[in-house]
Amino acid sequence: MIIQKTGSFCFECNKIHPAEIEIRGNEVYFRVYCPRGRKETRISDDAEIFMHFRSLAPAFHRKGHGYRGAYLFRYVEITDACNFSCPICYANSGGKRKKFVSLEYVEKVAEKAKREGAVALCITGGEPTLHPELPRMVELLKTKGLRPVVLTNGFLFYKKPEMMDLLKEKGLWGVTVQFDTFNPQIHRMMRGNEYIEEKIRVMEMAVKKGLRLSVTMTVIRENLREIKDIILHALSFSPGLYLININIANPAGRFMARKSQLINRETVIKELISDMGLNVEDFLPLPSVAPLQLSLHPDCGAFLFLLKDDKKVMPVTRLVNVKNLYLRLSSLPESTHPVYSVLFPLLSLFKYTDPGKRSLLLSALAGTLKGRGKRNIVTVAIGDFLTRDYMDVERLRVCGGIFLTPRGAYPGCYYVYKKYGGAW
Repeated sequence: MIIQKTGSFCFECNKIHPAEIEIRGNEVYFRVYCPRGRKETRISDDAEIFMHFRSLAPAFHRKGHGYRGAYLFRYVEITDACNFSCPICYANSGGKRKKFVSLEYVEKVAEKAKREGAVALCITGGEPTLHPELPRMVELLKTKGLRPVVLTNGFLFYKKPEMMDLLKEKGLWGVTVQFDTFNPQIHRMMRGNEYIEEKIRVMEMAVKKGLRLSVTMTVIRENLREIKDIILHALSFSPGLYLININIANPAGRFMARKSQLINRETVIKELISDMGLNVEDFLPLPSVAPLQLSLHPDCGAFLFLLKDDKKVMPVTRLVNVKNLYLRLSSLPESTHPVYSVLFPLLSLFKYTDPGKRSLLLSALAGTLKGRGKRNIVTVAIGDFLTRDYMDVERLRVCGGIFLTPRGAYPGCYYVYKKYGGAW
């Protein structure tokens, strides 16, 4: 059964070709009609869960839907130098690659981001802590009214803790630490080293210094069973922790993946349902909210919102009638007026929250904003990225994670394959 006609960008032809999404049995396939030959990619091993996300995004495909989609993450790549050469690296960083962008480059990107309403800018690489101008870049972003966040393997912070102090002094808001596994053998296979305890110390350091922490885990078949353990360990850093990214690995850069190593979004969700006592309904797409220009494609990922306090962890879905909330948010007019962009979404949230648990939710929201207190809400984002033969233009149009350059903004999946190529 074909559920959607779309298009796909082809890197060989440099054109958009007709494509379609089909459900066969309980699997979902993406088929591209390229003049060089038809290509087919399995994009999900569970059609029922796949369609669950589309059912909660009723406004996404409505006629006349015109807003682009708010960017959730904006990245600026400042170097391709790295102190490691991870076998799984999508950017093919490290080795002899040592390019550093200028401060002027970052300033142009920051000004563009601010004009578009950005709140934060993620500094990435390579390994950004190797850039000699990083403190000045952090200070620049702060003066532009942006929250600087550094995405790092953490090793230089571990070796030189004073660097984190300096960056915080310059205005660093947050640190995202890459952490994939507790198993030294798997870590060596994925990252080429066994620096696990060092990364844990860096996470502890960041929270103690008052920085906001997020954790990024890249998942392949070998570390799939560790997702629960890593989520629970990361939650121990609350309320300083605000985000856990579960990124599903794709064959890009130098990652010469075997097909048996690769998984998809639904594989991760089923693992968490089994290990953490969750339900499919606890995993959500982002709601369509017209005043916020928010309309992330429901195929792009999944979000699990966990309310954490000193006694328990529970999905926010146990407090909120999500289906009615999403329907309400999707019906808001496309107005930037604060009544529609702030007041109505908040009133809607509380309207569809269990009356007996509204104070609990309010306390958790306050803790999340402040990064302190007894309760907070941590977002677990499961990102299922496009591949070289699966460049759905509908998803690219509302991409939630973009790479910024002085020349323009590029959807993350397109940027990675255009710049670094694919292993297949």
